[in-house]
Amino acid sequence: MINSFCMKYMSLLVMAGMAMSTSLAQSPIPKPVTITVSMAHITDSTPTVFTFHFVNPFYKESPQVQLDANGRLLVRGEMIFTQNMTVRYNEVFINLYVSPGDSVHLSIDAALLADKHFGWLSISGDHAQLSEQLNKSHQYIMGLPYKKYDLHVPAPDMLAAFRADYAEKMATFNTYAAVHQLHPVVIDFIQRDYLYGLSNWITDYVMDSLPEAERKARINIFRDSIFELHEPANFKSMMFSYHLGWYAKWIAESNGAVRTALREERWKDAIEAAAASLLQEPAGINRDYMFFSFLSGIVAKSPTLLEELPAIRHYFTAPLYYDYFTRSVKRNASLSFSPLAVSGLHKLTASGQVQRIPPTDVLQFLGKRYRGKVIYLDVYATWCGPCRKEMTYTPALHQAYKKQQVEFVNLCAQDEMPDWKKLIKEKNLPGEHYFLDADASKLFLGNYRITGFPTYWLIDKKGKIVTKLAPRPSDSGKLHQQLDVLLAGQ
Repeated sequence: MINSFCMKYMSLLVMAGMAMSTSLAQSPIPKPVTITVSMAHITDSTPTVFTFHFVNPFYKESPQVQLDANGRLLVRGEMIFTQNMTVRYNEVFINLYVSPGDSVHLSIDAALLADKHFGWLSISGDHAQLSEQLNKSHQYIMGLPYKKYDLHVPAPDMLAAFRADYAEKMATFNTYAAVHQLHPVVIDFIQRDYLYGLSNWITDYVMDSLPEAERKARINIFRDSIFELHEPANFKSMMFSYHLGWYAKWIAESNGAVRTALREERWKDAIEAAAASLLQEPAGINRDYMFFSFLSGIVAKSPTLLEELPAIRHYFTAPLYYDYFTRSVKRNASLSFSPLAVSGLHKLTASGQVQRIPPTDVLQFLGKRYRGKVIYLDVYATWCGPCRKEMTYTPALHQAYKKQQVEFVNLCAQDEMPDWKKLIKEKNLPGEHYFLDADASKLFLGNYRITGFPTYWLIDKKGKIVTKLAPRPSDSGKLHQQLDVLLAGQ
């Protein structure tokens, strides 16, 4: 995968990679990474909430933390690989290069936040020079134009187009790397990270509706030698886990027995059939992650499967990754959350005015306001395509329950208020409407472990969270069934 432009760094790359390759070949030891932040020249309009993506692929954490009164914060996350992690602040991503056990400090001058080239940021601590280079290099490479792929071409043509696009981008990056005298570790990282970012760009190429032979040919693109599918060192890029996750899903669901079992919600049968396919992949960390990724979604629907299928433990080659799997399942299944008052919740009144709600815990506020009613909560963003598509099913849902004690609450997050108001008006969207501003969105989504849109919750008449995996409006049969049970008080 290493291109010719960095051959002069080859000997250094080998030495730099040896330590990581060795540690990945063994079972790594989890250690905390500590990030501290200090900020100067804060004003009332300065954003004060940070999102930290500790991208341990087996235990992804994204805590949202607000600066204290002195403009400082400290946060820790558990990591097992030397890799990149990101910090989202002021609507941009800061990329850091970290190893387990590292401590990193970010100094920010709020007076310079308008600078689009990180003039407001200084990085110190472990791997500071690598992080400075990686952060700016990542901004450069992601600023290059993306190719629009034709998703209807045969698999050989798609692979040829992908390889040509990647080679072109790396040739461009070659010039940047030479001018800025990038460290070979940073060059190696960018090569891997852009490769897997690009592969994520074409995942729509594998369509469920394709004939089996054509679908298989398209899946095989993602195991082409360029991707080094079973190379553990690729975990240094956070994007590699997404590549493995898509591949695992496609391979497992290529088995007709898996697809049938999933459709009929026979979770045990689906797992056992999927395992037969995934166990054909070479044993090691990479296969362990394939199991982790595919099984997590299924077991989240029925956490008791951990006890009902003890064989799951033996699908993993290393106990560490099975332990991560069980931790992840239990965390995702938990409906226990610490109360968190946020400032920045707004309500659209019946007269079309925007009312600012005093600082409050959002779900506790909704539970009290609509006590005695079942709440169906839609957490969405106006820019989210699937969110907008689901909204086409909501009028029928409202009509079905208009005379019953159900409150439909729409909560818009990570968005712009004018876009929120425009969507409600254009779609004549029924229900109660709330909006979270930028900092409030980060705090709310982090505290309630919401990782994507749309997300649907059900809250009972007493304000108790029933599920954070409620059926979508388009799945009307299942949704009606769950609403009817809650209305009956069962």
